[in-house]
Amino acid sequence: MSRYLHSVAVVFVGFGLLSLTPMYGASKGTHQEDPRGSTPQISALSGQATHLGTAKEVVITDLPQAAPYHGKPRAMPDQKEPNEGDEDKATGTPSAGYKFGPASLAPTTELPPSGLLRLTFGGGSEETCGGWIPSDHALATSSTYALQVLNACIYVYDLNGNLLSGPKDLATFFGASNDAVGDPRCLYDWRNQRFLIVAEDFTANNIVVAASKTSNPSGSWWTYTQSANSGGLTGTADFPMIGQTEWEVGDSNYGALYISWDRFATSGFQDDVVWIWPKQQLYSGGGFSFNYFYNLNYNGHTVDHVQPADVMTKGDQPRAEFLVNTLDFNYNCVSGSPCNGLVVWAIYYGLPPAGQSPSLTGKYISTANNYIYPVTASQPGNLSGTQCAINTGNTGISSEVYWNAGDLYLTATTAALNGQASDGWLYWQVHPFLTDASPATISGANIRNEVCWGCSGFGGDGTLSEYYPAAQPDEEGNVAVVFNYSSSSVYPSTAFLASRTTQATGGFNDGGGTLAGGNAPAYCQLDPFDRNRWGDYTGTSPFGTGYQLRPTFWFAGQYSETSGDWGTTIGQNVFSDIRQP
Repeated sequence: MSRYLHSVAVVFVGFGLLSLTPMYGASKGTHQEDPRGSTPQISALSGQATHLGTAKEVVITDLPQAAPYHGKPRAMPDQKEPNEGDEDKATGTPSAGYKFGPASLAPTTELPPSGLLRLTFGGGSEETCGGWIPSDHALATSSTYALQVLNACIYVYDLNGNLLSGPKDLATFFGASNDAVGDPRCLYDWRNQRFLIVAEDFTANNIVVAASKTSNPSGSWWTYTQSANSGGLTGTADFPMIGQTEWEVGDSNYGALYISWDRFATSGFQDDVVWIWPKQQLYSGGGFSFNYFYNLNYNGHTVDHVQPADVMTKGDQPRAEFLVNTLDFNYNCVSGSPCNGLVVWAIYYGLPPAGQSPSLTGKYISTANNYIYPVTASQPGNLSGTQCAINTGNTGISSEVYWNAGDLYLTATTAALNGQASDGWLYWQVHPFLTDASPATISGANIRNEVCWGCSGFGGDGTLSEYYPAAQPDEEGNVAVVFNYSSSSVYPSTAFLASRTTQATGGFNDGGGTLAGGNAPAYCQLDPFDRNRWGDYTGTSPFGTGYQLRPTFWFAGQYSETSGDWGTTIGQNVFSDIRQP
């Protein structure tokens, strides 16, 4: 640890009100009034922070291996969310007709029913990663490495599935004084060939950030620690989210890292905060000032899970950084009062030129499908609504959002809309519009594709649930979705499906395949709120953007092991033949 430099100090200064324009109109997939009848109003507050300190330096290979853990599961600290525990119950016989088959966790190459070439290999597990629940799941791939970050470990693989480094303890990596460091996210900056990790130190209420010094994630990193409770912003951070740009008006060589997180007060959820960090300084380990937004507000209620977009392709240069959220914590999205719509945000001048400041504008757009708070998912011997049914989260966007060729790709979980006690998921491909002014404002958005997968429930006894989806586009606009599933006859598993950009919108023609099948006994590990927590999100990663010769997808998820713990698996999909639909 002698390579560590001094820690970071932070000062917050300056606040201002940023009022944004209401929007009107009504048509499918475009902006309209809130379906609950009130006139949409969108606003946010802004501020600036001064980051006074330089980073710490840490070398992955210098860290000791994380010790296997075989004791009682340890619950990663987490906020109890609105509507938590509002589940229905199901009865019946096992469902039939599910298309997914068994999967191998040894490195394999095979042709699944979808007609895609697939590589799978086993990732980190609860036993090797400190015994923490849930797993959460971050994945980033380069042309050489796959970086997997979980609660609370780091693993580095080559692209054949060989473990190169890890597991390394996430708290030790960030120099935290405790071991409760989790909610990880990671991505790869293809233009600058650097890996980025964002996580949370729950005990200290800090957001922690790391940038690799080279393209090798097993080597040296710069790490930063930022208090979530400084200056005018007080409260408790939870659920950090990340995105990036590769080009900004204030820095056309590196762009910015966007970090958002849900802020809680003692009374409950408060708002979302969005930080804008310059990547050039991150990559050099220096100190820097940065701008931020908070109190993102729609129709008088603050919004949560506001996901910044990862601009994944080196040729993409959107005029703004886009963010998006569903309606969730403050909107009572239940069966008698379903929610509808998305809020799409645009940050212009995220890294501003001299004399300018960032601006944030937003628009509400209606969705073709409503959505409601998920029920707990059944697994064998544990039907929805019982204590050991799987907690499937909320209607927020849990996985990362990607920007590719002018569109945003995003997903969310919903309960079935026909009264069945099961969950499905929604997939959206959204195309936003900006005004021609400078600074530009968001003027609207169209939904180019929307799929409600399982929203009417699945066949059989109605207990089959699919949850925690994550969508990954490639440069052509083909898309893969990875998700978890379980039922009264199937233990928690990870599956995927894919669709060509030339296929009709409104569905997925691909039958899909299982990446890793779940095993008995039933997974039942309760947190302090008596929730049988599953991983809060699955992981996807762009691969070879601007380099590969054929569409390629990397993704990861978790499944139940024979030990009763969670395990993870990492997979790769490739359209192996131009003749494949």
